[in-house]
Amino acid sequence: MIFTNLFGLMILVFLAWACTQLGADDKAKLGYALVGLTGMLLGWGCGMYFAPYGSELSKLLTIGQAVSAFASGYLVSKVDRFVEASLFPKDGGILAGDWLGAAIFAAAFLNAALVVYSNRSYFREH
Repeated sequence: MIFTNLFGLMILVFLAWACTQLGADDKAKLGYALVGLTGMLLGWGCGMYFAPYGSELSKLLTIGQAVSAFASGYLVSKVDRFVEASLFPKDGGILAGDWLGAAIFAAAFLNAALVVYSNRSYFREH
């Protein structure tokens, strides 16, 4: 468990460093950091959802049903158009900055989800 937390912290430090190195200016660096923070917060929520404590189970199931109904309908249709327009432009060019942002989001999301899930799975309420 300690290694999971240390490894998660190392990844977090690397992502913070990557945000400072990948951004061309302060605005881009802040944008990458915001994308990473958003990924971490969503990953944290997903980690909590998939490893609930007994007292949270009914609340998280209700919230999960509401979120999945929203995500499966409205959100997927809007996100699909956004991703298509921003990551796959019609002129055929590849937008490296947008792909880097997507990679930072995915890494931060997975890092937070795995660390929270493993901590909550091993340290259950008794």
